[in-house]
Amino acid sequence: MKTLVAVSLACLVFAGCAKKSQDIAPTYTSSQSYKGMTCADLDRDLATLATRVQTLSGDQDERATRDAVTTGVGAVIFLPALLLLMQGDDAEELGRLKGEYEAILRAQEANDCAV
Repeated sequence: MKTLVAVSLACLVFAGCAKKSQDIAPTYTSSQSYKGMTCADLDRDLATLATRVQTLSGDQDERATRDAVTTGVGAVIFLPALLLLMQGDDAEELGRLKGEYEAILRAQEANDCAV
């Protein structure tokens, strides 16, 4: 019974931990949606997206750090603290935004924009 509880807690801990932003892979986004845009438009969208990625990355890293601390405290001192790990993170959105960023870069390259 103790083994079952330990395994269940381990699954909860590792499934609930937020990833660091650098560990989140971009989700592929086609550059076709940016095909008709001018270089100036692409630059503007890229700057906006870069700001959003940076903000979201900071939030994600804070969440990952908090989860790591919560895991340590929960495992050593207070097991109910592990329930805090069940809060969501921004990994999916961050991956999508990183993919859009890469798509804009490909569109800039296809349009021979100065980068």
